[in-house]
Amino acid sequence: MTEMNREEKIEKSLRFWQRFLNLGSWQIDFKIKKFERKDFVQSGDIKVDVENKKASVIICDAETGRDDYIILHELIHLVVHDDDLLDNS
Repeated sequence: MTEMNREEKIEKSLRFWQRFLNLGSWQIDFKIKKFERKDFVQSGDIKVDVENKKASVIICDAETGRDDYIILHELIHLVVHDDDLLDNS
């Protein structure tokens, strides 16, 4: 059996947490990029388009072995954001 590459592992983890967190109505993708921040080390980010229910999880290009945690952390922002929208309607 062939070992998955990083992108395949991230995709699998992203889909797992998306289902687990009940975010099936969202279109979520991911990008791997180098963060240019000088003030602190950034491991991830999320960009959200609420109107179209789309999100992009951004993961640092440096492999830390923590991609699962980064994905979960960033998706929690989306869960909280989504709940805030429901509470304010």
